[in-house]
Amino acid sequence: MWRELSEQGKLGSIVGQILSLCIASHHSGLIDCLSSDTDSLGEDVYGKRMSKINERTHLQEVLVKADASILSRAKELVGNPNMLQAMQAVLAKIVRSAPIMDDKSTVVQLQIGLLVRFLFSCLIDADRIDSADSENPKAGKLRMHGRYSEWNILCDRIEKYLAELKPCKPIDPLRCDISSHCHNAASRDKGIYTLTVPTGGGKTLASLRFALHHAKNTRWIE
Repeated sequence: MWRELSEQGKLGSIVGQILSLCIASHHSGLIDCLSSDTDSLGEDVYGKRMSKINERTHLQEVLVKADASILSRAKELVGNPNMLQAMQAVLAKIVRSAPIMDDKSTVVQLQIGLLVRFLFSCLIDADRIDSADSENPKAGKLRMHGRYSEWNILCDRIEKYLAELKPCKPIDPLRCDISSHCHNAASRDKGIYTLTVPTGGGKTLASLRFALHHAKNTRWIE
């Protein structure tokens, strides 16, 4: 990936470094691109790692023995111009949004670093889910893979469930009141909210009720 993208100009080289950095780090944690050791301060650790000889990387052996469909899919993704264009759009947006519109500004570099960490997190999540599904295929079949119900449907489900809960204990009217307050608060603007309620006050259902209606009203998650 890194070598092929590096042949696609400066943008390809940048994107290739970002993606290969995540891949190279996914078993160890995100590695430093520059050495911080006193004996080799500032050394290009990333470049050194990417330039390892074949005897140490076994790259040719991997290319020979890897599943053909996986290699084909990887080549398809690397060669897709939309991927580079999408990354370019994100990087440009980071630069434009900075207080000083300069790709060398501290703010821009920090934001790009956060982008790398976000992509790295996505890779780790996907890798762990794939491993879990491989060990337990039955559980893997239950995953929705993005095919989730719409917010209206989810809100209707929890309202139906709550309506079927008949008060039978002295604390139940208080639980209903707390839940009602959470429901009303769901119409507020996006933000960070807290719910402080003693044990037994129905926080789980009340906060779920808030979350679903808040997501529907504000489109917090598209």
